[in-house]
Amino acid sequence: MKGRGGGERAVAVRPAKEEQYDRFVELIESEAKDYFDRSLKMMGMPVDTFRRLFRVAGWVYGVYEGGRLAGFCWIEPRGDVLHIHGLVLSKEFQGRGIGTGVLDVLETEFHGKAKAMEIGVYSFNDRARAFFERHGCKVARTREDLEFHILQKPLPA
Repeated sequence: MKGRGGGERAVAVRPAKEEQYDRFVELIESEAKDYFDRSLKMMGMPVDTFRRLFRVAGWVYGVYEGGRLAGFCWIEPRGDVLHIHGLVLSKEFQGRGIGTGVLDVLETEFHGKAKAMEIGVYSFNDRARAFFERHGCKVARTREDLEFHILQKPLPA
């Protein structure tokens, strides 16, 4: 997928390499541990199963700023919806517009290929919910039993 912006601060999204997969899991465990642990428990899934799951369900992309690995994005087309399993950035790269750049890249890439993009967030994750709502996502479904919202944004045809 093409990046956004120019110069050395440009955001680029490229397929993750096999040797980056462990770093992907480590980053989730360090930057989103509470949400990650809760999700694994909710699904009854050990972390070793998760380490296999993202290799067969959708694609993991490395997110780069200025050539430096900033984080990862895991996506999966589900019918006519692009599901974002996760977008995780290293702490030092957060708050710099990189997440916005990733969403811009995804919208451009899936323009005409998907009717919407979606992501699930825990109802108590105010920061994530506010970020996605600022970018046009709205709550499409809520799982009260799981304290979970599915946010969706329509994509242009």
